[in-house]
Amino acid sequence: MTDSHPEVSVVICSVGRPAALTLCIEGLAHLEDVTYEIVVVLGPGAETSVADLAARPEIATVVTSPERNLSLSRNLGADVARGSFVAFIDDDAYPSERWLADLIPAFDDPEVGAVGGETLDYTGRTHQAVGSVCSLAGDSRPVLVPPTPGLSETPAARSFYYPIGTNLIVRAEALRSVGGFDEQYDYYHDETDLARRLLDGGWIVRPLPRGHVFHKFLPSAIRGERRIATDRRSIVVNRAYFAARHQAPADGSAQVRSDFEAFADGQQDELAEAESAGLVPSGTLERFVGDRAIATELLEQWLAHPPSPRRHAPLPSAVAVSRSAVLGRQGSSVRHVALIGPDAVATPAVETMAQRLVEAGCRVHLFEHGGTHSTVDLEAGVWRHRVAPGPGVDVLAGAVLPLAGVVDELARTHGEVIALDLIVCDRPVADALDSDSPLTIDLDALERCATIPALLEALDRGCADAS
Repeated sequence: MTDSHPEVSVVICSVGRPAALTLCIEGLAHLEDVTYEIVVVLGPGAETSVADLAARPEIATVVTSPERNLSLSRNLGADVARGSFVAFIDDDAYPSERWLADLIPAFDDPEVGAVGGETLDYTGRTHQAVGSVCSLAGDSRPVLVPPTPGLSETPAARSFYYPIGTNLIVRAEALRSVGGFDEQYDYYHDETDLARRLLDGGWIVRPLPRGHVFHKFLPSAIRGERRIATDRRSIVVNRAYFAARHQAPADGSAQVRSDFEAFADGQQDELAEAESAGLVPSGTLERFVGDRAIATELLEQWLAHPPSPRRHAPLPSAVAVSRSAVLGRQGSSVRHVALIGPDAVATPAVETMAQRLVEAGCRVHLFEHGGTHSTVDLEAGVWRHRVAPGPGVDVLAGAVLPLAGVVDELARTHGEVIALDLIVCDRPVADALDSDSPLTIDLDALERCATIPALLEALDRGCADAS
């Protein structure tokens, strides 16, 4: 922790997921090669208390929001941000070590107003999105490949690409220039509208194929355990508002109505199918029909009287904790260690070794056999890569789990997410690794190190051999 001015202010907006918020804050502690501060905005009814957060010295500022409105909360966080860039991440997400360091260089281009990186879904392995693409009508969808820079980055773009809100970094100057988030968007299309207004203001908005965030997509007020949105009032209302603001001037009211009805029909059909299959509670469809009627009425009002953005008014009284707490650590000073137990099994001894390496200041990635699908999770400071056995492996019949999948996951992590310095494993695992893998250190040799200084000395020798 330093007293310098932060490059980035990381804003987390939270309401009712205290355990997830704690994990998000702990994940931010792993960030490297950037100076940053943490700002937490608590919405009404948040289960985490101001006192709980004030007890964490790594948090710079705590703000309370009077409304359950994500745009308002983000604006309140941006009000107190001291960084040149403001990064937004959800409380049910956490970043890779290189999240900010991989994305901030894009702002070397003075025309870039906002960027975002790759967002992995609840598995930690597959993508939720690299970004999203949206039409002037407000019809959006995630994309898994970065767009080609060009016409989609100009005010003339009818379809435009933008980063999703849980992996979004905005130049503070650009955010101020467009008046922040439009607080009409309590949830859904908040970042979409911001991107559209940044483009209209002459800024470049650019999703990038790096800067990973792990979004666990936990249950919330609008979605259940199955990750299906059951409360879609904000979705349908804000889709109507977006079209009235951005599509109507270009296409006229008739086209707006037609496109909105098609969107609402699609939402209604999806919920009808989900309710019929028992995937959402009974009554979900009926509630949506009522919300759709409200959205249709509002759309007519907005078409008759074109709306202006709901402007933000700073609330100095909302700031509950304010102090200088700037974080930062050089990646070159951190050892990134892969750990694989015998036969890729996380035995108690291997678990103990993982914690000892964390205690020694390492970033630890523990690779092991997993269940029915592969996952990546941050647990107790250790990245746990649990790799599914894959097709054709009959675990119940006693088939030996192959190392190939674990080795492939190590290669993916090393090549796409974080460069690993060393691999700690036994000889059979070392023999299964590719020739271009990082240097290996024998697991037994480390286990014989009785103290943390002895462990660090052994790692130093390994790093020296690698260079």
